[in-house]
Amino acid sequence: QSPSVSQQPFAMPSQQPTVSVQPSFSPSVSQHPSTTPSHHPSLSPSVSQQPSVSVLPSFSPSVSPTQYPSVSMQPTLSNSPTQQPSVSMQPTTALFKMQRGSALVALYHATNGDEWRYPLGSHTKWLSDVPICDWYGVDCNMDGDVIEIELGLIGLQGSIPSELGLLINLEYLSLYASSLTGPIPSELGLLTNLEYLSLYYNLLTGTLPDEVCALRDDNGGNLLDLRADCGTVECPCCTDCCVTGFGCNSWFT
Repeated sequence: QSPSVSQQPFAMPSQQPTVSVQPSFSPSVSQHPSTTPSHHPSLSPSVSQQPSVSVLPSFSPSVSPTQYPSVSMQPTLSNSPTQQPSVSMQPTTALFKMQRGSALVALYHATNGDEWRYPLGSHTKWLSDVPICDWYGVDCNMDGDVIEIELGLIGLQGSIPSELGLLINLEYLSLYASSLTGPIPSELGLLTNLEYLSLYYNLLTGTLPDEVCALRDDNGGNLLDLRADCGTVECPCCTDCCVTGFGCNSWFT
């Protein structure tokens, strides 16, 4: 019997460590419910499944702090000043391209573009499939902005469309020696980068708008050369007045 008794005390410590293993799982549970290991220390098979359940609460506190920063970063990114300009620029760029195209199309239709007399050898007619910057008389900068329109002496007929004011990067506009009629639109005053404006030898009438005169370099603008028919257009801010048969001279102003 002494060996049998010696086996029982040997068995008791062997079971107690097994019980002590379960509390080793319980610390993960002890963060939330501290009583679950104390109630069932002896149910090693059944409690061994609970630690698998206890893993869920052990994940919940660990995930919650890590997820909240990740969630909080999303609104910070959406409200960051670096993304808003980039997002806002996309529709602005798309809108700008539409406006640029619509302004040139409006000019074509308003001046009877189907009857324009292109120079011999010109294969870049307006409204063709070639890019806008390759149309006859159109020049663009490296960003694709229209900066020059030279359509003198090709037989423009009609009126100057107000849509030209959408070409805000335009620096040079020449529509001279044609058959343009009507008033000069005040929307040309939106062309703050304009340096040269030539409208002489036409049939335009009225008074040059104050918005256009405000572009003159004398008024803090960039417009250095402004020419119109002073016989039919009242132009108090023209650099040169032009009279048919007499040319353009500054002393006509």
